[in-house]
Amino acid sequence: MIIENISIYNLRCHRQRFFEFSDSINVIYGNNGVGKTTILEAISIASISKSFLPISDSLLVRYGENNYKIDISTINHLNLKETLSIEYSLGGRKNITNGYGEKLQPKDIIGAIPTIILSPDLKSITSGAPSARRSFFDGILCQTSKVYLDNLVQYKKCLKNRNNLLLALKKNSYFDESEFVEWTKLLIHYSAEIIWKRICFFNDFLPYFFDEYRKISNENDEIMAMYKPFAFEEPNNIHSKEEILSKLSEIADKYKNIEKFRFQTLFGPHKDELSIYINGGLAKDFASQGQHKSLLIALKLAEYYYILNNHTEKPIILLDDIFSELDQERSSKVLHLMDFNRTQVFITMTNPQFLNSYKPVQDINLINIT
Repeated sequence: MIIENISIYNLRCHRQRFFEFSDSINVIYGNNGVGKTTILEAISIASISKSFLPISDSLLVRYGENNYKIDISTINHLNLKETLSIEYSLGGRKNITNGYGEKLQPKDIIGAIPTIILSPDLKSITSGAPSARRSFFDGILCQTSKVYLDNLVQYKKCLKNRNNLLLALKKNSYFDESEFVEWTKLLIHYSAEIIWKRICFFNDFLPYFFDEYRKISNENDEIMAMYKPFAFEEPNNIHSKEEILSKLSEIADKYKNIEKFRFQTLFGPHKDELSIYINGGLAKDFASQGQHKSLLIALKLAEYYYILNNHTEKPIILLDDIFSELDQERSSKVLHLMDFNRTQVFITMTNPQFLNSYKPVQDINLINIT
C-alpha cells in the first residue's frame, strides 16, 4: 500500500493542508508545535479509525471549529487507486465514505491500510500494564484478520451487556438470571475464539520478535514472551478451542457469585496477561532504559514483518519523533532495516540534519512544516 496524498481540514492546528508523498521515505520536519505529529495522526485515523495517541476525536477538532475531515488517496498492490474520506462532527459519529460513495463503519477500514506506528508514547508496551500489551497485539491481529476483529467487537458488546446486568443488580436489586445466562454463553463463545487466535498468533509472532531483537541489540540478552489467558493454570498445554471452551465454562461457574457481589465481569480476554522477560526477569521491572528501547523497536519491526507476511498489502511505517529518543547506532539500524525493504515511511523530526550521516538506497522526500 502506498499513500499518494492526504488533505486535512480542521485537525488540531491545521485549518486546511494538502500533502503529497513519495513512495519511499518521507521526512516531515519543523519546529515543535507546528503540527508534524498531526499529519501522522491523520494517516492513523485513515488506517485504524483513530489517532495512535490516547485522545478523543472531540479534542482533535481545531479550536473554534465543529468538525474535522481527512481525505486520503492510496495505491494498492494491484496498482489501483483508492480514496477514503473521514469526517467527524462534534457530538456525532464519524462519517466514513469510500471512493464509490459507500458509507463504512470504523471497523470496515481497519487493515485496509496496514500501518506500523512507533512513537515514544508507546513505550508502555514494554514498561506498562498488561492492557498496553493486549492493545498492541490486538492491533496486529485486527489488521490481519477480519474474523478476529469481528470476534473482538462482539466480545466487547457481550461484556458491556453482561456488566450492565450486574450493575442493574447493584442499582435496582433486580437481576434477570435467564438473560445473564445467555450473555454468559455468548461471552464464553467469543472469549474462546479470541483466546485460541491469540495462542496461535503468539506462536507465529515470537520468532519475528526474537530475530529482530538480535539484529538491533548489541547485548547478549535472553528474551522471552508469554501469553497467559486469565485463570488458565497451564496455558502451554492448551491444544484446541474445545479445551478453552470447557475451561471458560468452569471459570464462569467459579466467578459467578463473586461477580454478583462485585457487580462486574471478572474473567475473559480483557484480563489476559502478556508478559515480556529479559534475562529471566519481567522487562517492565528489570529492563534498562536502553533495553526497553531495543525491545520496543524489535516488537515494532516484528509487527512489520508479521503483517508483511500475513497481508496482501505491504504495511507503511509511521515514526513519530523517535530519533530524539534513540542513540545513533539504534537509529541507523532502524533506518537501514526499513530501507532494505523499500517500504513507504513517514518520519517526524525537528531537524533533518540527523540524516546527513545516513546513506539511503531510497530517495528521501523532505516536507517542511511551518
